[in-house]
Amino acid sequence: MDCREGRSSYPSPCYIPSFQSELADLLKPISDNIQEIQNFREKNRGSKMFNHLSAVSESIPALGWVAVCQKPGPYVKEMTDAATFYTNRVLKDYKDTDKRHVDWVRSYLSIWTELQAYIKQHHTTGLVWSKTVSHGEIITPKNSRSVLSKL
Repeated sequence: MDCREGRSSYPSPCYIPSFQSELADLLKPISDNIQEIQNFREKNRGSKMFNHLSAVSESIPALGWVAVCQKPGPYVKEMTDAATFYTNRVLKDYKDTDKRHVDWVRSYLSIWTELQAYIKQHHTTGLVWSKTVSHGEIITPKNSRSVLSKL
């Protein structure tokens, strides 16, 4: 990855990972969970909830926005648009029969809308990694929970 280097003005006891392998290690747990969600969808193609599962499966990679070096907002929007294809099907199927599904669609899509707003406000051009750590400790996969719990 070719990310900008420097310091973030937002809370960040982080440093720039020596990117490829280290960032992959940091993101591995979420990546594994995303893959599990996508596999679950594939195993449940016959489900009445397949469009719901597809909406989640198609949009959940948006959680990887932290690895998008420039302008992660449009990346999240792209994932939201993929979900919208399936949520429109949910709305079509349930708009007159079960309001809970309509409410679910609105709530689910708002997750991604709110994430886009957060990114736009705080990380428009992507996360900014620091070459050095001047505040706090270096976050590694092994100590991330303990370091983050101190924030």
